[in-house]
Amino acid sequence: MFKLIRVFPRQVSPYAGGYVKFDRRYTVGEFIKEALENYSAISGTFCIDGTSLEARYGKGKLIDKEFPEDTLNAKIAAVSFYTGWNKADYVITKIEGQ
Repeated sequence: MFKLIRVFPRQVSPYAGGYVKFDRRYTVGEFIKEALENYSAISGTFCIDGTSLEARYGKGKLIDKEFPEDTLNAKIAAVSFYTGWNKADYVITKIEGQ
């Protein structure tokens, strides 16, 4: 399980940014699967930091493409997010060398 930790803004706003706090070590694939299951009403993008890899999602499914298998199996170092209304964009940073 993971939690979204809101960092900014502090005032009431439909827009927020922050980071994801994990209860254990996740792979990219595990995180994407759980995010799609738990937030199926949300749409947005998953981006892999430091690469050109990006996938859009909506209604609990990836829309335009899948990530390569080695990326899905890579362990996550950190995830940041930015949300607004019914949209959430995630930037996933893999552990170096993964």
